[in-house]
Amino acid sequence: MKIIVKENRELTIINNQNTQNENDIETIELTVPERYKDFVKKIVFIIGDTVIARTFENNQYIIDRDILQYEFVQFYIWLTKDSQDFRSKIKQLGINPNKSVNGEVTPAEQTEMERVIATLESEIAKVDNIDIDVNKVGNTATVTITDKDGNEKSVNILDGQNGQNGQDGKDGKDGQQGETGPAGKGIASISKTSTSGLVDTYTITYTTGNPTTYTVTNGAKRRYRSSRKRWERWTKWYKWTRWIYSSKAELIIGQHQI
Repeated sequence: MKIIVKENRELTIINNQNTQNENDIETIELTVPERYKDFVKKIVFIIGDTVIARTFENNQYIIDRDILQYEFVQFYIWLTKDSQDFRSKIKQLGINPNKSVNGEVTPAEQTEMERVIATLESEIAKVDNIDIDVNKVGNTATVTITDKDGNEKSVNILDGQNGQNGQDGKDGKDGQQGETGPAGKGIASISKTSTSGLVDTYTITYTTGNPTTYTVTNGAKRRYRSSRKRWERWTKWYKWTRWIYSSKAELIIGQHQI
């Protein structure tokens, strides 16, 4: 099967009908535009609410067990390099279910393996002398049991393959904005509202509408005589003093000596 990615994000699938034998492995060959040759290439399968991403190796991907169990899946091609991101349009892919390919061990296979192990343990319990030989080739281990009468029984056990890491989840949505806090208390106006003698009364009105008052006591005013009045007073005193010491004054004083 071939998948061709076009510049307009469209996908072309060639030979998407699986005509291989049941035990064959279906391979997808990917062709991308020249400018995406050195990008990391992934195929992303969308199965209900589940998203499974797989990476192409040398532009090839062998469909694994997780995907082959479905008859139809939706997918898109994802190409990335540094901060560059290219995603094709989503398309449907038809697959013949084939559970005989390599991949993770299914629960049914796990049960079968446990049954085989239980059988081996049962056979071991039946003999006094037993020889067990294990030979591993690739991912297959062959266990051969020979009882005291020379009867052999062999069992093949396949190693499971490690699954690939899943795709990182999307960032969560931003939280809701918090509630607006209560309004602060400020000053709306300050005005002089009354005067009594030297005391002035001021009223402060706050933004909450509540008023308050405070008083300011002024200093008393000092009186000063004008320079003209002080000059007239000093002149009168000076003339009176001269008159006292004048000769006329001496005569009058002499006439009234006792």
